[in-house]
Amino acid sequence: MPLTGDEIERCLWSTKWFGRRSPALVRNVRALVHGHLSLAVAQQRGNVFYIDTGGWMSAKGHFTFVDLASLELIRGPGPNASANSKRNR
Repeated sequence: MPLTGDEIERCLWSTKWFGRRSPALVRNVRALVHGHLSLAVAQQRGNVFYIDTGGWMSAKGHFTFVDLASLELIRGPGPNASANSKRNR
C-alpha cells in the first residue's frame, strides 16, 4: 500500500521519533539514516541513525558517515576541509 502525502511528509520532517528517545527497532528494515535534525554528535537508537552533525555549518560541525557494511558511524571532516586533501583520494 503506497504512503499518503501526509505520511511521506512525516517520514521526511518529523522529529517526534527522536524526541521520544525510543530504542525500538523499526521492523522490516536493516537501518534508517536521518538528517534534518542537527546534533553535536551522531546518535543511534535501535536501527535508526541520526547523522546530521552540521557538516554544512561553518567551523562548528562535521560530517558523519555510516559504513553500510558494518553500520559503524564514522566522523568525517568539517566544512572547511579541502576537496584536494589526501584523505579524499
